[in-house]
Parts: sequence; structure tokens; C-alpha cells
Amino acid sequence: MIVPPPETSSPVHATGASRLPHVEPAGGTFGRRETRLMTILLVARLEAAGIDHVCRVRNLSQTGMMIECSTVLAEDDRVRVELRNLQAVDARVAWARDGRAGLQLDGPIVIDAVLGTVPDSSAIIARTPRIAANCPTVLWHLGTLSASVLCDLSQSGCRILIASPLPRDSEVRITIPGLSPRRARMRWSNGESVGFAFLEMLSFAEVSAWQTDRSVRFASDRAEI
Repeated sequence: MIVPPPETSSPVHATGASRLPHVEPAGGTFGRRETRLMTILLVARLEAAGIDHVCRVRNLSQTGMMIECSTVLAEDDRVRVELRNLQAVDARVAWARDGRAGLQLDGPIVIDAVLGTVPDSSAIIARTPRIAANCPTVLWHLGTLSASVLCDLSQSGCRILIASPLPRDSEVRITIPGLSPRRARMRWSNGESVGFAFLEMLSFAEVSAWQTDRSVRFASDRAEI
């Protein structure tokens, strides 16, 4: 059983993994039974009840983790967490309260591989987690506005459908309902979808709040584009 920690931490705005001084909470955690417990700050993708969300991993061990997320979870829910090296792990919710949850993993993981500190993981490019969307957007490029559809979103960029191709490295402004307009640069195109990198990353709080409004996040029909 994973015992929830007391409310002692304050909000931290970060997007990658960073090892923080470990503080053993009163009453203990699953770390008392595992020597590989690490206190980190790692943004991940959470799949729960058929919907994906961004979450933040606070504690990580070989068989469990504690996460922060804006979606409502309940004890015994089944979830999947996609970590920074695209490794997906299945888990059961052991406890949930106040925007946090303790997950019991179905099988052990290699922590160094998850954090990208072993040679075998060096070829894997870490990326910020992407969440699916189906949302109308407005694209501004060289004084021209055009309609587009958002396919997925991360803190560092997005993938959209556009009617007319753009030259690689084009700088644009993208307006997504519920978020402030973002300047971005085109990074790739597969003929239908286009990938953009934001010039200024979204904060975890912005993405976390935006993803909960499904009336905005899944507002359009892609077939219209």
C-alpha cells in the first residue's frame, strides 16, 4: 500500500526531470520498502478512462510513483503513464486526494533508464508529453490569417492541420481557444499535419488547466479542414 504524504510541498514550475533533495514524509511512503525511491519533477502523459492528460511525477521508485494531475482519479482506477523516453507503464491507483495520486506499477521499471542516465537510453530523444486535441485554431503568417485544426498539444509545441503548406522554419502566430496566442516556428510537415515549436513554452499550469475543458479541447470536426 502506498501511503500518501502530508501536504508539505509548494508549487514548482518545471518541465523536465530534476533531482531534488529527498525528504522522508512523516508516516513514511513506499520508499521505506524500496531503496531506489527518488524525489523528482518529471512531466509525463497520463491515460485514464480513455482520455490523455499531462501529469507531473513527484516521487518515483521501481514499483510505484506519486503524481500530480488535474483529472479526477479514484482508488483502483487503471491508468497508463508515458514517461519522457516514451516508455509506457501500466498501473493501479492506490490512493488519490487533493490533485495527487499514488500509483502501484504492474511491473518494476529501471529508474536510470526512465531518467535517461544509462547508455542504452542515450539514443532516445526526450520530449514533452503530447495530449490529443480536436480544436479550431487561427494561424497568422506574413499578414494572412487562416483556419486550422489543432491535433495535439504539448508545453513545447503542437501539431495542426493546415490547408496550405508553409516553408520549413516559417515563423507564425497560433491562436488556440483558451490559451493566449503563441509565436511558433514550423519544424516538420508530412503533407497533411505540420509540427510547430513554440518560441516560449507553455507552463505546466496552463496546459493542465486547458486540458480539463473538453468543450474547447475537442470542439471541432477535423473533416471540415
